[in-house]
Amino acid sequence: MSVLAARPAVAGRRDRPARALLYAALLLLAGFYLLPVFAIVVASLKTFAEASQSTLWELSKAPTLDAYSRALTQLAPNFVNSVFLAVPATLISAFLGSMNGYVLAKWRFRGANLLFTLLLFGMFIPYQSVLIPLVKFLQIIHLYGGIPGLILAHVVYGIPICTLIFRNYYAGLPTELVEAGRIDGASVLGVYRYILFPISIPGFVVVIAAVLQSRAHPRPAHDAPRARSGDARCVDRREYAVARDRRRAPGRPVAAAPRGRRARPGDRVRA
Repeated sequence: MSVLAARPAVAGRRDRPARALLYAALLLLAGFYLLPVFAIVVASLKTFAEASQSTLWELSKAPTLDAYSRALTQLAPNFVNSVFLAVPATLISAFLGSMNGYVLAKWRFRGANLLFTLLLFGMFIPYQSVLIPLVKFLQIIHLYGGIPGLILAHVVYGIPICTLIFRNYYAGLPTELVEAGRIDGASVLGVYRYILFPISIPGFVVVIAAVLQSRAHPRPAHDAPRARSGDARCVDRREYAVARDRRRAPGRPVAAAPRGRRARPGDRVRA
């Protein structure tokens, strides 16, 4: 018996060098991964005169927090608006999605599959197709142009993905939990509140992460800055040259011809 008990101890001693090498490699990789974070922190503590590519990895001689104070001063209003929008919209959509998923997974009724399909259909509706009706609806209910209207829009768009995740989560839980709660006299909401809600923390974590990630959308094309005449952001260089020459006095030669043919000596700019 003593010989058998001593074998695991000997095996553990033999694994110590390999384990030490493994931890050393992990620490090395973690340090390499955190190098950009180190550079950002070091640069944030420098003054504007000290910030340079040649001194990127050098510590500041006189560390200061002026950059943080200026950033907070400029970004505070927008950051507060983002918090007031993202936090309530995420929590409300997650809570409503959890209740929808609970009903659709554990309280099957006639038309449940059709209702679930219609909810999922809302995930695939392009945002551009509902912009005008959404604006009109928010104007009718007097929520247009404010944070409450944005919260309502984000809650409506977050319910489908939250319902999908929670329905799949609750479908994997044993139905005996619901039946035991019903035998003890709990109502439909009582089963959700006292039995399923306390064990839904993993589902809420996944849903909140998914909803917060979906909050970042690319800016629509109509909001992009337009390229003006003479602006270097013009895509076609020939159009840029034509726009530049139109600002000149009429009668001068065209620097770039229109599309489809080459410039000719007799071409003139129209007034």
